[in-house]
Order: sequence, then structure tokens, then C-alpha cells
Amino acid sequence: MLLILGLLLAGSPGAEAILKAHCYACHGATPEPERGINVLDLPALIEMGIVEPGNPKSALLRVVESGRMPLKGKKLTRKEIDVLRRWVLEMGKAGPVRPGPVIPHEHANAPRS
Repeated sequence: MLLILGLLLAGSPGAEAILKAHCYACHGATPEPERGINVLDLPALIEMGIVEPGNPKSALLRVVESGRMPLKGKKLTRKEIDVLRRWVLEMGKAGPVRPGPVIPHEHANAPRS
């Protein structure tokens, strides 16, 4: 089943809130986010290999679990990391996920490479 990716992020308000609180200032709030990564543009995150639906070793999870991200501000709590982990794993259970043109959030304005 093909999923509309915007609903995946919208369907996980916890994950979206965590990404907004800890990541969006550098990775999305400006017209040219750090490394071209907008954390609210789920299709781009999948396309870039940052989020791999169903993969507990997705790059997003590795950088937050290791404490490498966020660079500024508070590190994520264990509970916040668990919410992101469940979100990534649940995407894999939902069926085939293919990146598409859907932008999951009205502020997802990152240019794609």
C-alpha cells in the first residue's frame, strides 16, 4: 500500500513536536537549512536516507541516540528518542513507503538537492 507521507508525520504529533523543538531551528526554519535538511519534509528525509522507515539504525536515530545532534540546545531525553524510534519503526509496518512530492508541513521549504 502506498502511503501519503504527509499523514505519517501529521499522524505522530509527538515526533513532529520533538523535531520542531530540537531540530527545526537549524534544519528547517530558514530558506537554506543546515546541510539542506528540513526535518519537516518527510519525503526528502526518506529520499536522502536520513529516515529509513522500519530501520532502527536510521541516520536520524543514530545521531540523536549518540548525542551528536542537536548541536545546540538540550539533547533529547530517552523518552523523546523512544518516540522517534517508534515513529520510524511504525512507518515500516505501514507498508511500502516511497518518497513523493507531498510536503508534510506548511513550513517544509527546504530545497532538495
